[in-house]
Amino acid sequence: MAWVLAWGVLAWGLSAAVVEAQPGEPWSRLLPSVRLERQLHATGFAERRAAAEALGRVGDAAQARAALLEALEGERDPRVRVAIADSLARRPGPEAFEPLVAAFDVARDLEARALARALAALGSVPARGVLVDALARDDLRVAAREALERVGVEAVPQLLRRLREDPDEVAAIELLGQAGDAQAVPLLTRLATSPIPAVRRAALASLVAIGDPRGRAVVLDALSDPEPGVQRIAVGALSRLGTEADGARLEERLAEARRGQRRQLLEALLRVAPARGAEAVVAEVTSDAAERVRVAGDLALAHPFARLTPVLYGMFREGGRRQEAAAALAEVEGGRGLGVLLREAEAPEASRELAVGLRRWESRVPSSLRERALTRLRALPAEGPGAPRAWVLRALARDEEIAGTLARALESEDGVARRAAAHALGLLGGERAREALWEALTVERDASVFRALAAALMELPPSRAARAGLGPPPPPSPAPLLAALEDPERAREAAALAATLPLEGRAARQRGRALRRLLRESEAADRTTAAWALGAAGEAAAWRALLERVERDEVTEVRRAAARALAVLGARLSTAQREAVAAAARAAEDDEVRRWLAQAAGGRSMPARVRGRQVLRFRVRAAGAPSGVAVDLAFPDGRVLRLHTLPSGELFLADLPDQVVDVRPRVAR
Repeated sequence: MAWVLAWGVLAWGLSAAVVEAQPGEPWSRLLPSVRLERQLHATGFAERRAAAEALGRVGDAAQARAALLEALEGERDPRVRVAIADSLARRPGPEAFEPLVAAFDVARDLEARALARALAALGSVPARGVLVDALARDDLRVAAREALERVGVEAVPQLLRRLREDPDEVAAIELLGQAGDAQAVPLLTRLATSPIPAVRRAALASLVAIGDPRGRAVVLDALSDPEPGVQRIAVGALSRLGTEADGARLEERLAEARRGQRRQLLEALLRVAPARGAEAVVAEVTSDAAERVRVAGDLALAHPFARLTPVLYGMFREGGRRQEAAAALAEVEGGRGLGVLLREAEAPEASRELAVGLRRWESRVPSSLRERALTRLRALPAEGPGAPRAWVLRALARDEEIAGTLARALESEDGVARRAAAHALGLLGGERAREALWEALTVERDASVFRALAAALMELPPSRAARAGLGPPPPPSPAPLLAALEDPERAREAAALAATLPLEGRAARQRGRALRRLLRESEAADRTTAAWALGAAGEAAAWRALLERVERDEVTEVRRAAARALAVLGARLSTAQREAVAAAARAAEDDEVRRWLAQAAGGRSMPARVRGRQVLRFRVRAAGAPSGVAVDLAFPDGRVLRLHTLPSGELFLADLPDQVVDVRPRVAR
């Protein structure tokens, strides 16, 4: 009798679901919604919130939306209302417009922001109009603005309409600049002459953000604005919109500028008329005013033009800012600061930056200067305590003569020497270096040396085969690397390296399982690296695990890394998978997360990694660390690599794009 009753209850549940199914729609899709709809009306707020969150992801979208809208009308707990609004953002529909508007009108704080996101997700003109009108309300302005930032260029027509009605709405002016649509330029040029200073400032700033040359004339006029804040924005705007012909106007303003204005005017002059700007900086250096000399030095360091080489050389010789001056000399266009560094190569700062400059301007340094510089670097001690530094600097400068010494050092009993040799071979590059590094990695037992070997293999410049589109050469055997994935001390670097290999069959499956496991580790650096590796390895089957990290991980960096990995996988995702990613993008609060998810939802793949011409170098000073300091390097793409500095405290990474790398020294406790 019990089983008959059980079947009867099940049949009732199935019949209820089937009644609401649409023609041709599988009834099984409705079952989760039926259970969650009931849970929306539970006594505990946690249960209701969990049901609201789940209805944004599971079950039939239309049925879930109807249940959420019904719950929104009666729900009083703001925590649950936020979850309802976020789920409605994931599953937008036109029937949600009026209930969302009514709720938004009386909402505050986090609830208002969630409801504004849901309105933005509708993608309709009326919904955008409601958000634009809310900019005039003090209690809803922040929420409306955040939502309109998400909408972007599609909100421009409504913003222009609003400003024609109320030209003093500063938030709408600023949103036009963030949208970056040139159709706003005519209105912005008119607003830049408003009698209200705040409006003039916002209009000029938006013209700068859009970058349309039609804004140049009004920017020039604003240089003489009676309001100092408007003048400052105008000078900054001229840095982007100005031409060399505007240099004379800036020089006039510089001649009459007060103390606090000189830096900005000099910087604008350097950008729009570099020759005139360099002459002005040189003149400032000879000033009797210490503040003007300091400002000129700051600008020479920030803009290392060839004409400013004498200023940088003077700063190097003076000694107070020697390291900064040496680094700037290495950055002088075309390597034209290397002659000065060669002349001063006895100084450690100069020898370091000489190697950096040779790498930075490798294809543009005259062969005679290159040979003289390499000769000077070869004079550095090749044995003893200073040897690791000499190896790395010569490898950084691409001195092939050091390759044999480095290969032998990989067999040393000294772990510090093996770490330095691995690091140097990664900088040197070439097939010989690749073979030596792989051979050493297969037998290395020291975790810190293993990490250096793995990082060096990742940092190797692409081989000729890879540049020809044939992919990286496989290692002799992936077994030692796959085994390292099971070792907590090596797993992170092993995962990042394994992701770059063309594995197949059992080895590929083993790598995939290890990467998913690393994605669940307690340390955030492990999770971000695993996310990057899953994208780089093309593990499209891991899309759901990555999306779960995007939606639920508590650490912003992990959410961003997972979203970026999905963008790397974009072209590999199915239509249904891209729809799920698009829903998550609509609900995402973080701008970077939303941008990566939108790219993935568009079916476009981005490269897992980008190379460039920059050289990262830094020095960590730590007492009682004669063999170097462990540091975690967090890259914007999600990778976090743990490496050791040289005994000198220095570390170098080459061929990087313009980016910010977070350097986190590991302090022993």
